[in-house]
Amino acid sequence: LDNLEKKARLMKHLLAPEGVYNKAIISFTGGGEPLMYLNLIEDYMNFFQDIEEHMKSSPWYYLYTNGTLANIET
Repeated sequence: LDNLEKKARLMKHLLAPEGVYNKAIISFTGGGEPLMYLNLIEDYMNFFQDIEEHMKSSPWYYLYTNGTLANIET
């Protein structure tokens, strides 16, 4: 799926009527180091913030890192 299709699917679920999702939990994780994709994370965070006002409640955001790029020098 391309980025637009992924966002359309997310909107369908995040903005669904009562009873489908009461609380959105958005997690940035996967097979690797998510901090290597900060531009993509920023894009999705902007997307979520744009639609957050239309959601039933504010989502919880999580970013799980393996620490590869997390150090005192960066």
